[in-house]
Amino acid sequence: MDDLVPEQFDVYRAPAADPLFIVGPPGSGKTTLAVYRARRLVDEGQSVVVVTRNRMLVVLAQQLGENVAFRAMTMSSLIAGDHSQRCGGLVPQHVPFHYKWDEIVASYDANALPPVCDNMIIDEGQNLPPGFFRWARRFGGTTLTIFADEHQMTDKRGSTLAQISDETQLRHPKRLSANHRNTPEIAELAEHFHDSLLVPPAIVRRGRGGDRPRLVRVDEWTDVVRMVATRFANRGGSIAVIVYLKDDVTNLYKALRSELKDARIDYYTSDVGAGGEANIRILDPGITLLTQKSAIGLEFDAVFLADLGRSLPCTTPPERRTMYMLCARARDALVIIDGPSHLGSNQLASLPAAPTLER
Repeated sequence: MDDLVPEQFDVYRAPAADPLFIVGPPGSGKTTLAVYRARRLVDEGQSVVVVTRNRMLVVLAQQLGENVAFRAMTMSSLIAGDHSQRCGGLVPQHVPFHYKWDEIVASYDANALPPVCDNMIIDEGQNLPPGFFRWARRFGGTTLTIFADEHQMTDKRGSTLAQISDETQLRHPKRLSANHRNTPEIAELAEHFHDSLLVPPAIVRRGRGGDRPRLVRVDEWTDVVRMVATRFANRGGSIAVIVYLKDDVTNLYKALRSELKDARIDYYTSDVGAGGEANIRILDPGITLLTQKSAIGLEFDAVFLADLGRSLPCTTPPERRTMYMLCARARDALVIIDGPSHLGSNQLASLPAAPTLER
């Protein structure tokens, strides 16, 4: 683990029996650390389950894990499957994927069930509900390791850091202070949407990259396809195109597939059948098409953000956190696309001025 800095290595090397609560900004290496720690604990003979919010993060964990024998799964898959197997019957829900945690905990209590595994490692904890942590403390893992973003809850059913602490009794979370992902140019733009008065900006460890984030106006989706195809042909690497609507994801996939017949081009939406996401080689060079909600926790060399009419002008904290999260997905290059439905003057005014964002 020669690539870990001291604050990360302390987390990686913490004893298996030590419960951990780690918070940090985008780019601080939380997901990579979660997987590294899982691999180390498996090597020590521990049973490990890595839990996160969405299926694309499960794929990332599995690919980073390089086939080491830990389980990676979404919270919904875990709780539905384990409840059915060990308690019997369907997991109690208000509506699909909105769980009745008091009833779930009571059911596990009634069956006097032990924890699922020795160590449960939870990634992107800020987007999981408080009730899940109440369950996880007693029935998830004998020991919990929780990674959460200090200022990035984008799901209305998510948890604040205080709620996670209250439900798990894990006090005084350890903070990762550095951003190892973004260039300073991209970090500066992302910080435009960072509105916390309590959490300081992350320390950016990378040197300047030379590519400033750009605002580009387009009239048609074919303009986006042309830009993305040109970027990949000239620079290669991993590219994400992030949009709002699922139909736009699939339409862009077809257009790019026609344009770049030999490139890796994958797409993911919540409509993809169970297990279909496992075929996406997200760490390999190529193009990945996603909706905004599916992009949480991922990173790419270059990111194109399109169809932002529903995200701007960021009048509420969740909207600002969403834009902060989306901008922070990019390592080296970020293009914000005005179009095909053009942004209004107030939406354009809500974006940073030059030189933070070239216009």
